[in-house]
Amino acid sequence: MFNFLFGIVLARLLVPEDFGLLVTVQIFTGVAGLIAGGGMGQALVRSKEASEHDFNAVFTLQLGMCVLIYGFFYTIAPFFARWYQEPLYETLLRVTALNFLLRPLVGNHNAWLHREMRFKAHSIIALVTGIVVSLASIFMAWMGMGVWSLALSGILGSLVNWILLSRQTPLRPQLAFDRATMRKVSGVGIKFSMLDIVSYLRGQTSNFVIGRIAGPAAVGLFNKAESLAKLPFTTLSSAVYQPLFRAMAAEQGNIDRSKYLYFQSVTLLLVYTLPAYITFSWLAEPFITVVYGPKWVEAAAPLSILAWAWIFSCFNHPAGALLAAQNRLGQELLVQIISLVLNILACIIGMRWGLTGVAWGLLATRLYTLSHMGFLVSKCIPVRTRDYVSAIKPGLILGSMTCFALFASWAFSPIESATVQQAIYLGGALIAAGLAFISSLLFLPIPEITTESDRWKKSLRLMKTNQDKK
Repeated sequence: MFNFLFGIVLARLLVPEDFGLLVTVQIFTGVAGLIAGGGMGQALVRSKEASEHDFNAVFTLQLGMCVLIYGFFYTIAPFFARWYQEPLYETLLRVTALNFLLRPLVGNHNAWLHREMRFKAHSIIALVTGIVVSLASIFMAWMGMGVWSLALSGILGSLVNWILLSRQTPLRPQLAFDRATMRKVSGVGIKFSMLDIVSYLRGQTSNFVIGRIAGPAAVGLFNKAESLAKLPFTTLSSAVYQPLFRAMAAEQGNIDRSKYLYFQSVTLLLVYTLPAYITFSWLAEPFITVVYGPKWVEAAAPLSILAWAWIFSCFNHPAGALLAAQNRLGQELLVQIISLVLNILACIIGMRWGLTGVAWGLLATRLYTLSHMGFLVSKCIPVRTRDYVSAIKPGLILGSMTCFALFASWAFSPIESATVQQAIYLGGALIAAGLAFISSLLFLPIPEITTESDRWKKSLRLMKTNQDKK
């Protein structure tokens, strides 16, 4: 939430081109980051045993790779700038690539916290780091530093993250060259790494194609729409995936338990994200105009479409955890490769109709991914149509109530072109949608989410606990 609010302030201070410049650089540094990680952190998390020596061996290997990657980016920076016909890219690439020198330190501590399932500590550190980065970037943007406010605050964030993480783990990274350990973790990690790389490339296809055809300003607009569209899901998925993966990995042989965990996670993700996505799609234009300002209004149409595309992740994300736990990463990798190719075609063809055309193309490829991942899930656990109906039903009910509230708000307060009128309509619609969602979650008799509903009632003191009764 803090990052979202700070992002609004940044969007007001900067222009779409500033974001587009950094996003374009991050397309390439992001791929290199996944290569540097090599999935070795995931391998350490998944390993039955992992000593401090194993962590040091991974640190040594990753440090060597990251130094080489930084040298590579430093060397190619002038050619990169000429390729994009933007001189600023030369310095920007060299500066942002400095993050690679900190990645091995941060990665090792992160892997240890995930292995020990200390997700709360990890979340707190991420929150504090996010606040520091946001405050720094806002100050620099206010000082008129443009894209550098984003680039330099990113490096500061890596430093803060490393300092905070090092205080939460017993690891004191040292150089330890152990060929056997390196071979073991890299052998397992390469499967995770390949999957992450292909998945990342699939997600960055639109930014690359738009950047080459329309320039950094268009990249900034589309990236804003996409980042908003995935916000409801990513807010939950970061807290769901690792615990879900660890639980499924521990229950590899228990098919019934794996099935329960899969469908329960689908249900909860849909319950909390489907109403949000309906709201985003309905209110895209007034939301962008009022919150981010007129200079971002072209992001509204892609946002209203991409909101529906991200709903499918409520199925694909738990499916990915299930396949990883069942050692079927190769099958998911094939899905991601096909999706990558389809994304490239969808973006190239979609650009004929601008950013909206790209959004429709990505929605179509998401439909393919949904169907293929569903097929792979059926090969891991026995699934029936009624299982999906039962998993989807609570989200549909809450989404329908939210939709009804939005329609009522529109009917009683038609949207006007004036910004003040849009702000009044937006505020009223958000309140109505929020009340409809909360009241439906708490008081509608939906058997599939009774436990979740009771948990919220107890938290809000709407239900007496056993201790209260005593």
